Amino acid sequence: MFCPKCGKKAPEGSSFCPSCGSPLTEKESTVNVESTPDDSSEPSLAPAPMKKKRSKRPLIAAVAIALVAVGGFMCIRALAAPKEDPHVTKQAESGVEEEAYEDLEVSGIKADDEEGLGRCVKLTVTNNTDEIARNVEITATGDFEIVDEYGDKDKTQLEMKLSCWSPGYGTNGTIAYLMPGENEVVLLAEKGDGTVASYTPENGDEQKFGLEDASDIEIETGGWEQLEQNYDILTPEECDLTIDIAPDGKLSGTITNNTEDRWRKAEVFLRAEDGNGGPGGALLKMGSDDLWTSFSYADVYAEYVKPGATVDLVSEVGARSEAPRAEAIYVLVEKDV
Repeated sequence: MFCPKCGKKAPEGSSFCPSCGSPLTEKESTVNVESTPDDSSEPSLAPAPMKKKRSKRPLIAAVAIALVAVGGFMCIRALAAPKEDPHVTKQAESGVEEEAYEDLEVSGIKADDEEGLGRCVKLTVTNNTDEIARNVEITATGDFEIVDEYGDKDKTQLEMKLSCWSPGYGTNGTIAYLMPGENEVVLLAEKGDGTVASYTPENGDEQKFGLEDASDIEIETGGWEQLEQNYDILTPEECDLTIDIAPDGKLSGTITNNTEDRWRKAEVFLRAEDGNGGPGGALLKMGSDDLWTSFSYADVYAEYVKPGATVDLVSEVGARSEAPRAEAIYVLVEKDV
C-alpha cells in the first residue's frame, strides 16, 4: 500500500505512514494512476497531448504575396520616376557615393595656330543649365620643360595666364558669358609679349614660356554668376549694332531694339582689333600691352530704348581706341519689367 500524502510505500495493514506519519486507510492507500484534472499534488502520469503542427503553407503564401506587392510598387515607382539627367555623374568621396551635377563641362582642348591670333587654346564648354552663365572663372595649366637649380632639365606643371578672346573677356580674366548648350571658347596669352607662364629656380634667372612651349594643357571652370531675370545678352547682329572710330579715337555708333521689350539700358562690350582681326592695342589707352586692355566695359551704351527704335550710342570720355578697329562682341540688356 502507498501513502496518499507523500506517496511512499507502507507495510500492509499499517494505520500510519512510517515516512510522514499521515493516517492510512484502505480506501486511501490505492493510488489512482489516472489523475484527475484538479489534482495538483502529483505530476500527471498520463501522456501529454500532442501539439498540432501548423502548416507553413499559409505563411509562405503570405510572404509571397508581400514580395509581389513590394515588387509591383517598385516597378510602378521606377516607371513614374523621372529619367536620370544625362549630365549626372556619380562620384565616390571617402567611400560615400553621391550624385553631382556638372553645370559646365569642358571638352576638346587643343592648342592651335589661328590666322590673325597666332597661337591660341581652343575648347568647347557646354553649359548644362537653362541659365546664361556670366564671368565664368577658369584655371589653365600646362606642362613645361624647365631647368632646375642643378642645371638639369625637368618637366613641371605650371599655371598659365590666359584671357578669353571669344566669346569675350569677363571680370578679372573670366569668360564673359556662356549661353545654354555648347560654347566655342578661344583663349590667348594675357601678356602682350605672349608669355603664359614662368619659372624661377632658387639660384637662377626667371624662365618665361609661351603657348608653343606648353603640353598636356588642362582647363577647369570655377565659380560663375547667374544672369538676373530682367537681363539678357544679345549678339551685335541681333540688334543691328554699328561701331565707328573717329580720327581722334572717339567711339560712336547706333543700336536698334529688335525685341519686344523696353530697354532701360543696353551696354555694349567691345574688343580692340588690328587689321587682321587679332589683338590690336588698347581701347582705353591704359599704357599697357596686356590683352585685357583690348576690352571695354560699359563705356558705350544706350538708355531707354523702345522696341523697334534705333538710337545713337553714348560714348563716355574715356572710351577711345588706339586700335584700327573696335569690334562689338556682345550687348548686355537690362529690360524694363
